[in-house]
Amino acid sequence: MSKRIVRALGLSLVGALILAALCAGALILGTDGADLSYRTLDYDVTATADGDLKVTEHIDIKLRKRKDDDGKTKPWKQLYQQYMLKTDNLTDITDISVRNVTNGIDYGHQAKPRLPDDVPQDE
Repeated sequence: MSKRIVRALGLSLVGALILAALCAGALILGTDGADLSYRTLDYDVTATADGDLKVTEHIDIKLRKRKDDDGKTKPWKQLYQQYMLKTDNLTDITDISVRNVTNGIDYGHQAKPRLPDDVPQDE
């Protein structure tokens, strides 16, 4: 009986060490230095009287500081999200706008994507 207990304790200790190593590895690999990462994605959906849906999407994104070739901070110029419009799911999407809820800045409505080098620093 005591051999079983010692064996069980030994296996438990080995299992705990393996689990700790896997968790440590996941933490190390999880900090890959990605420039952009999603923290949360929440939806607030309201059905209107005429059968439409009003959807408010709250996305918490972490944007890391980026550097150019000279070591200067490289600003983020644009982020975009695409929706596939199909007659059997998403149709007639309107009133799209982006607001930074941290500082209250409204970034306007849907815009045509542009190359980052074509966007002035102050825009």
